[in-house]
Parts: sequence; structure tokens; C-alpha cells
Amino acid sequence: MACVTRLGKGKQPPRAIDFADPEVGKRSRIRLGVVTHAEAVGAKLRIEKIVNAQTLNQSPDSETTCWLAGLPDVIFDRIARCGLCQPREFTPTLAEHFGDFLTRRKHDLKPSSYERLNDTAKKLL
Repeated sequence: MACVTRLGKGKQPPRAIDFADPEVGKRSRIRLGVVTHAEAVGAKLRIEKIVNAQTLNQSPDSETTCWLAGLPDVIFDRIARCGLCQPREFTPTLAEHFGDFLTRRKHDLKPSSYERLNDTAKKLL
């Protein structure tokens, strides 16, 4: 099973969750950062549910799936690196999409057309 580990000294040290990786058979660690003990215990219970679901070749319950979806990218990536879930796909923002589109089309368009498209993109953003 999993356990909560303190990674330092002091009143509020960083915490991590150590668990037995079902794929490798070795212990793995997910660093949570500076969180309270209660928050770390809650995360530990969710990680245990995910590990148990993987061991039994099942999908985790909807409550655990919602918890995973609501995690910040940093913590989610750490869980994904341990192989407990699939990594998130990168979705470009609207500004990145317009910037990429305009740089690709800059040489194909007349300067006035490029300026009009650029102004339209700025107004949409």
C-alpha cells in the first residue's frame, strides 16, 4: 500500500507519496510539495485506488477520475510519469494558434492582407 512521507523538517515540510508500482514491482514516489498532512492522506487514498484499479485491470471510479482531471499540471505530470495515468495532451491557446497561422501564411499573402488578418486576430483575442 501507499504511505505519506515527510521530505524535510519543520512545521510544514514538503510531502510525498510512496507506493508499490504494480508494473515494476518497486517502490515509486510522487512528490506533492508543501501540503497539509490531511491533503496528503487524501491524495494517498486516491493513488491507492488508482493502483488497485490498475492491478485488477479496471478503470478507476468516477470520483477518482474527476480528482485526477482537477489536479494542476505539475502534480498530474508526476503521476503520469509513474505510469498511473495517461499524460495530458497539449492544446494550444487561441493566441498560439493565430500566431502559428500568421507566421505560416506571412509569405503567401500580400502585406495588406497580412495586416488585416493580424488586426482581426488581435481584435478576436
